[in-house]
Amino acid sequence: MTYSAATTTAVLYEETIIKHKPYESLMAQESSSPEVIKSDVTLFRILEGLRETGGAGVTDLSDRAGISKSATYKHLKTLTTHGYVRKDAGVYELDFRFFWLGGYVMSTNRLCREAKIIVSDLHQEIGEMVTFAIKDRTRGMWIHLEGDIYGIRKQYPMGGRFYLHQPAMGKAMLARLETDEVNDIVDETGLPQSTESTVESREALHERLDEIRDRGFAINIEEHQTNAQAIAASVYDAEENTLGAIGIAGPANETTIRTFQDEYSQILLDTVNKLQLQIKYQ
Repeated sequence: MTYSAATTTAVLYEETIIKHKPYESLMAQESSSPEVIKSDVTLFRILEGLRETGGAGVTDLSDRAGISKSATYKHLKTLTTHGYVRKDAGVYELDFRFFWLGGYVMSTNRLCREAKIIVSDLHQEIGEMVTFAIKDRTRGMWIHLEGDIYGIRKQYPMGGRFYLHQPAMGKAMLARLETDEVNDIVDETGLPQSTESTVESREALHERLDEIRDRGFAINIEEHQTNAQAIAASVYDAEENTLGAIGIAGPANETTIRTFQDEYSQILLDTVNKLQLQIKYQ
């Protein structure tokens, strides 16, 4: 099934600004709140420390968590016993138990499940790298990637998070939100610069989002990574409250920029339209 550019945009943006139900902000959960268990907060700090370091000892983790070595050891012992952390020569690392949990989340989320096939098919059609990401509270998260001919997976591993204002996929998702929610996200995350081309003001960001709404897809030329470009369009599963985006990425030069925007943009919109219809009617 194919659509003209006008028809595709109409289907994708029949309700341009969605009433997306935002998740409660992680940053808003202050550790001093009586509703937050401090030992759980400490445990998550240890886990995040293991993720950031790729593996660490008790001393390093205790410094990161701000607790004693003995308390850190007890947390690590608990995690090791339950299979979430492994120990090798005094170094603790995250274990595959988390993969089991993450795999369950992905397999039970309809948008993530359906997008995997769509992304693979699109890569086969155009031969370019195709990605899928979702909005995870105030950030984006990489979920699927096909055709990694540029080695991007090493820099942006699946499950890795990114600022929504930087890549095309993030801006495509922001364009589907109400202005107040976009502002709330910017209030929390700021507008960190990834390259010299990254949008750096709230006003400029809203101008970009208006352009995306009019065009139907987002464009990123060296805003997230130097010498790289991408186009992306968003998709929303209202039933499961999941907002995502499909993107096509590649090197940024005069020829490829023209190809992406003139040739691939309609293919991208058709693909996102197909996914949106599958979610709506299946």
